[in-house]
Amino acid sequence: MLIPKSPPCLFSDPVGMPQNSIKDTNNNSNKSLLSSQKEKLIQAIKRIKHELDESRDAERYAYSEAQQVEYRFEYLEREVRAEFENLHRFLDEEERRDKERLKREREKQVKLLKARERKIYQQGRDLERAIETLNAKLTEDDSPKLFRVVGEGIFHSHGAAEQKARSPMVQSFVFVLLSVFEVPEQRERVEGLSLSSPLLSSLLHPLLLLRRPCRSNVSFLPPPAVETEVRSGHFVGPIQYRIWKHMKSCLYPNITSVTFDPETAHPTLSLSPSHTSVWFEEDKVITGCPANPRRFNYYYHLMGRQAFTIGRHYWEVEVAGKTAWRLGVARDDVKRGEVSTSGSSCGFWTLSLTGGKIVACTEPEPTAITVSKQLVRIGVFLNCEEEEVSFYNAVTMAPLFTFSMGTVLVPLYPFFNPCDTDDGKNIGPLSLFSPSL
Repeated sequence: MLIPKSPPCLFSDPVGMPQNSIKDTNNNSNKSLLSSQKEKLIQAIKRIKHELDESRDAERYAYSEAQQVEYRFEYLEREVRAEFENLHRFLDEEERRDKERLKREREKQVKLLKARERKIYQQGRDLERAIETLNAKLTEDDSPKLFRVVGEGIFHSHGAAEQKARSPMVQSFVFVLLSVFEVPEQRERVEGLSLSSPLLSSLLHPLLLLRRPCRSNVSFLPPPAVETEVRSGHFVGPIQYRIWKHMKSCLYPNITSVTFDPETAHPTLSLSPSHTSVWFEEDKVITGCPANPRRFNYYYHLMGRQAFTIGRHYWEVEVAGKTAWRLGVARDDVKRGEVSTSGSSCGFWTLSLTGGKIVACTEPEPTAITVSKQLVRIGVFLNCEEEEVSFYNAVTMAPLFTFSMGTVLVPLYPFFNPCDTDDGKNIGPLSLFSPSL
C-alpha cells in the first residue's frame, strides 16, 4: 500500500530553510541597516551642528566686519567734516578781513566826501551873506545926506567960542571925508589916523563903515576833488584765485618738498643738478661710482632724500611720455640687491606702468588699475597715522589705489624707478613736480 507524500510546506524557502530561521536573518539585517542609518544620521547631525557653529561664527564675524566698516565710514565722515570745517574757518576769516578792508576804505572815502561837502556848504553860506550885505548897501542913505548929518553934528555940538580951537579936529574930519568920498588913494591913511577925540571918533565911525569893501569880490572856489570811483578790482577782482593762493598757508598736508637721493641711485641712473629729474643712461660709465651700502645695485631704483615717520605727506611725479616706470613708498631697510619679490611683503608699496598697463604691485598678483586717460602726473599720499599709501591722478585728483601698510617701525622714503630705455621708447626722465600756488 502506497503512503501518500506530505505536501510541501507553504512557508518554507525554496531550499527548505525553516521559517523561524528566515525571520531571524531578516531581523538581524534590518537591525544592521537601521544601525547604519542611525550612525549616518548622527554623523550628519554632528556635521550640520559643526557647520551651524561655523555659520554662527561667520555671522558674528560678518556682523563685526559690518560694524567696523560702518565705524570706519563714520570716522571718515568726521574726518571729511573736520577738513571742510577748517576750510570754512579759513574762508570765513578771509571774508571777515576783506569786509573789514572794504569798510575801512568806505569810511575813509565817505569822510573825505563829507568834508568836501561841508566846505562847499560853507562857501555857499559866505556867498549868501555877501548877497545879503550887498542888498543892504543898496538900501542905505545917500552919502551926501550922511555928510550933511555928520557936518551939522560937528558945528552944532559946540559954541561959537570954540570954533577956532576946533579947527584941527574939523580939518581932520574934512580930510577923512575927502579920503573916503573923493580921493580913494588916501583911504589907507585914514585907517592909520589916531582919533584921540571921542567926538571925532564917534562921528567918523559911520564913515569908516562905508569905507569897508562891499564883498563884491567874493567867489566860489571848489575844494580839491575827492576820488569817487569805487573800483571792483581793488576789492573783488580774481578773488577766488587770490583766496586759493592764500589757502596755501592752511593746506595740510602741504606739498612736500621731495628730491632724489643720489646716494641710493643705481649706478646707471643719472640725476639733474637739482636732483629733481632722473633717467636711465644705458651707456653710462659706472666704474667710478663709489660703493655705498644704501645704493641699489641690482634694480634701477633710487629713493628720495626725505624720510617720514609721522604726519601726512603728498608729492607729485611727472610720468608723461614714458612707457615704463614704478614709484611709491619703500621702507628704509629694503634690500638693495636682488629680491624674490618686490611687493608689500618686502617693504615696497608702489604703482607701475608695464606693458602699457597701470598696476598696483600687490601680492601674490598685481592688481590692474583702470584709467580713462593716459596718466601724465601721479600724486603720492603717505598717511603715517592711518598707515596708508594712496595714489592719485594728479591732474584730476581721481584716486587710483590705496595700500594698507600696517605698522611700520622704520622710516619711510619716496621710491622711484625710471626703468630702462625700452629700445629708445622710454628715454624720458621721471621728474618731481612742484605745484605752484
